[in-house]
Amino acid sequence: MLDYCSDEYKKYKILILDTIITLSLMIFVIVDKSHIKGIDLYLCWMIIGLLVFYLIGRYFENKSYIACFHFVWACFMVVIPLITTNTFLLMVHLLVSLFTIFTRKMFDGCIVRTLEKEDNTITNNNFTNHLNWDIIFPVLAMISTAKLIYYRVIPHHRPIINNNNSSKDNNNNNNNNKVSIENGGGEGDGRGGVG
Repeated sequence: MLDYCSDEYKKYKILILDTIITLSLMIFVIVDKSHIKGIDLYLCWMIIGLLVFYLIGRYFENKSYIACFHFVWACFMVVIPLITTNTFLLMVHLLVSLFTIFTRKMFDGCIVRTLEKEDNTITNNNFTNHLNWDIIFPVLAMISTAKLIYYRVIPHHRPIINNNNSSKDNNNNNNNNKVSIENGGGEGDGRGGVG
């Protein structure tokens, strides 16, 4: 049985966190971002930068970097479901929220705090101590789920492509080709003759 106060238990929590951060970074780097536009693209690049910032903090064992990462990550977790409609970002947010809820229950608190100083004022202050993250994360997960259903599942919300204009353009092109061929020309070149 694992002793919850042991260094082995702490290493186990850190290993889980490092693995998830590394996998998340790989996903964000590998995913095709050509369909992501505007603010959503900036969010993707900021998340990549933030994950790299975490890994730099881990490499140099800088607890201040980890505290800054933790604060900015919490801000992203609150802001993303409120400002984006991108289904990729919403899905990632939902998965991270579920993972966070699970690990908070499993480890009786946030695993990122394992890497921070106890007297850290960035994430351990009077304001943050009054926030109940065990309620905030499920609410954020529900917002992401609702937006995913609204923007991805409900078909009436998808943009309607107007094919009427494109069929008129095709009819005009076909009429021009017929006139040109009747006059003895090639495929609508208007010069007459074979070419």
